[in-house]
Amino acid sequence: MNIGIHHFLRTYKNLDEETLINNREFRHFINRSIYIVSIFGVIVIIPQIIKIWIYRDFGISLLTWIGFLIAATFWLFYGLIHKEKPIIITNSAVIIADLLVISGVLFLK
Repeated sequence: MNIGIHHFLRTYKNLDEETLINNREFRHFINRSIYIVSIFGVIVIIPQIIKIWIYRDFGISLLTWIGFLIAATFWLFYGLIHKEKPIIITNSAVIIADLLVISGVLFLK
């Protein structure tokens, strides 16, 4: 099973993917880190929202943000179906942020 960590494993040759995946401490670290990464993912959208809503600078691709909204919606449904709390929380917040960007462009322009 390849989960995209082969570069990490090359550095530590005595580990294999299965050992790393089944390591409790590593899994706990990843499970906790995903919340930090999720928050970061939403925070990076805030400057775009400020740029649109405060400074009225609409220099973005509306089609791109609609694509982000569609992708986040599918990820939300995936998270709901699989009952994955980090995916549900993250994509709910991303959908709200995407809607703020899109509505700002559509209604403030």
